[in-house]
Amino acid sequence: MYTCSGCDRKFFTANAHSLHRAGSYGGPMHRGTKVIGFTKSTRHCLGEAEMLVKGMRQDAKGVWHSSAALETPLLHWKRKENGQEGRTDDG
Repeated sequence: MYTCSGCDRKFFTANAHSLHRAGSYGGPMHRGTKVIGFTKSTRHCLGEAEMLVKGMRQDAKGVWHSSAALETPLLHWKRKENGQEGRTDDG
């Protein structure tokens, strides 16, 4: 279980947590080869409607799950090897 420190929502997997974050971390600003500062981070948590559009869903306990289509390839192949290819939850 993963809890977001930004919005306090709970996520079943690290992948589900990552999917609910958007925006840039910011980056270095250069003058020649010297870093003179950094651009502002726009990183933020998605709202409920945005997560639903991404195919995420919330279970009865309020925990957010990613859709099977958004899973990492490794998790997909692990499920296939274990005969769980048709599952759509994160566990």
